[in-house]
Amino acid sequence: MKILFTTDWHLNSQKPALRIDEDYITTQVKKVKEVFDIAKEEKVDMILHGGDMFDKAKTPHLIINQITPLFKENNTIFYITLGSHDVVGYNLNELDYTGLGNFIRNGHIKILNEESFAHGIHCKTSLQIPQGYENTILVMHETVSPIPQPFDYVSLEQIANLNKNVTVFSGHLHKQFYEEIKGSRFYNPGPLVRTDIGEILIKPAVVIYDTVSQVGKFRYLTSAKDGKEVFAYTKAAEIKQKEQEFQNFIDSIHQSFQDVDIEKTLLKLAKEKNIEQSVIDRCLILLRSVECPT
Repeated sequence: MKILFTTDWHLNSQKPALRIDEDYITTQVKKVKEVFDIAKEEKVDMILHGGDMFDKAKTPHLIINQITPLFKENNTIFYITLGSHDVVGYNLNELDYTGLGNFIRNGHIKILNEESFAHGIHCKTSLQIPQGYENTILVMHETVSPIPQPFDYVSLEQIANLNKNVTVFSGHLHKQFYEEIKGSRFYNPGPLVRTDIGEILIKPAVVIYDTVSQVGKFRYLTSAKDGKEVFAYTKAAEIKQKEQEFQNFIDSIHQSFQDVDIEKTLLKLAKEKNIEQSVIDRCLILLRSVECPT
């Protein structure tokens, strides 16, 4: 069996900050069309999606209307694992009221659950670490990462230690990687549509995977431009500099509070202004109840 894996399309009618596309809708449609074109060219048996097809669960009709014809023309079976942006508040019961739900109702997309060829691990509020799987495919919308992260994540080693000979296709984490650990394979082609300047170095791709040989490859999209051509790189650098200047200003204020004995200053001013002791005592109580910035 031959599979195309794609993830994190984040389709939206509103252009993300710092994107400089003249027509962002057209940019997205071209990428979706190319995914279907690649599927046809590679003669894949199915398309698997790692979730976050849309950027918002309540998807604007403008983008839905643009991609619906592409799904109608597609003859390749299409499965998806539900992403955090596909449903409202991680509530899978709300799926019928979402943009993705519209495509599921019309039969263009199927939800991947416990199928014979693959297992879908949908988004949840808590971290999910699959275990006990063997000789199968896992399609996860979870923060699966090959390197340590400053937030909750699932390491490749954790999955490799708890499962045997699995192929893991993951989305959610907007990073592009392939790793093989202890006989298991891990693929993340990264987001199809880059929505944040932190993704400027990612070249959008899909994974083409053969289940018999257990070999996969990245197919990079020819419709995707270099990151520096789609993001306002210079403007982003200016914003980063201003943010640093603002942080330096905040730090200087904090330092000023550390250098000043406010209570001593208050008593000195009260004495100079001949303030009643009862008023001074009340001010001191309030002052001591407030924690100054540190």
